[in-house]
This record gives sequence, structure tokens and C-alpha cells, in this order.
Amino acid sequence: MIYRKFLHVILILSILLTVSGCKQNSSNVPWVEVNINLDEAKTLQSEVDNGHRVGEMDPVQVAHEFLNEKLNIREDINEHKEIKAGEGEKGYRLTPSDGRIVEVILFQPVRTDSTGIWVVKKYRFLNK
Repeated sequence: MIYRKFLHVILILSILLTVSGCKQNSSNVPWVEVNINLDEAKTLQSEVDNGHRVGEMDPVQVAHEFLNEKLNIREDINEHKEIKAGEGEKGYRLTPSDGRIVEVILFQPVRTDSTGIWVVKKYRFLNK
């Protein structure tokens, strides 16, 4: 009887380990690098310094706009969660209402303080 319970526990643990191992590991999904034009970034920074397009200083807003304008994802964003990023970078995992999951990494190409604009450096889809 004890042996039989032990076998059931082993079987259940094996199934759980197998199923949890089937999840997509985000570290295996390659990043898509975004081509950054430094002259355009400097022009945009100048516009922000003059009181225009101030939302470019908000990395979350820039990430949302990137999905909308560059990736053509027009759905509402149900969730955004900060993820690990390199020094001087911000990272977010965004989940639009269509169920896709997109990770973006942003940085400040012109000025690295609270008045600097943010741009998307790279992105990846964790599912499609």
C-alpha cells in the first residue's frame, strides 16, 4: 500500500515536471534589433526640450506607441510588466488584448536623465 502511494507520487511529480518543462523559455526567443537613427533621436530630443511630444520621456508610453505604430498592434494593452534589462535600459513585457506577448527593451540615446527621450532598442514576440 505504501509502495503504491509512493509510485503515485512519483508519477504525479514526473507529469508535473514534464508539463512545466514544455513552457516556452523566453531566453530562447531571439531579439529583433531596431535600427536607431541618432540624428532623428537628437531632433526628437530637441522637440521634447521645446515642449512638444513630452510623452517620449515616458518609457511605458513609448513602448505602447511602438507596438501600435511599428508592429501594427492596435489592440488595447491588458498588462505591462517591468522585466530585467541592462544598465541604463528599461524592459517591459506587454500583453495586448489579442493574447500576444511582446517584450521590449528601451534606452535613452541622447540624454540619460529624467528629461531624456526613450526609444525601443529591441523587441521579441514570446508567442504569436
